[in-house]
Amino acid sequence: MSKIELYSNGLIIRTIDKIHEKYLGVEGDCWNIDEDTEGIDPNEGKFLNNFCSKNINISWSGDDIVEASADINFANRYVNAYLQANLQPLVLLCKTNKTIPTFHMDIESRANGNLIFIGFDYAYSGGSFYSCVFSDLYTKRIPELRDIDLNAYGLINSEEELTNFIERRNELIIKDEASRFEAEEFTIYKLWKYAGEFPIDIT
Repeated sequence: MSKIELYSNGLIIRTIDKIHEKYLGVEGDCWNIDEDTEGIDPNEGKFLNNFCSKNINISWSGDDIVEASADINFANRYVNAYLQANLQPLVLLCKTNKTIPTFHMDIESRANGNLIFIGFDYAYSGGSFYSCVFSDLYTKRIPELRDIDLNAYGLINSEEELTNFIERRNELIIKDEASRFEAEEFTIYKLWKYAGEFPIDIT
């Protein structure tokens, strides 16, 4: 039984990082299509960018918002732009401790061959999606935390291990004099990777 209350929020689309390809969490170039993206109609890029600005990239406007899309039709249109631009999309589905947006589908109950559970991340709710898991653990930047194992996707494998990481990280922040840590409010992500064909189908 989960001790952390998580809510189905929807999809996050980011560019696959060819340098850090073993990290599949949320940090990276997310929702980055616009009218200047090469290979797509500028009007389509402008529409996608404007839609994101009004409906997705709004975590700044409230403490309970994560920058995910609950609209699969829009997500498929976005992925299509990625493919036209010859970019490799990483499509993530997330449950977080934020309630907005509401994805009217229980992700865990729909997990099948097209959805692969990849682990937990601990990151900003939008913008750069700065990830403590990536910055503190994946890069092995913090010596005191190097004993924490990550899974094959560069993420924390269980809720218990995530809670342990957060507690230890918070203890280090209190006594850290070198200001090595980002100390903002972070979001807990439980993540699945879409592994099927496009368009996205998780029915």
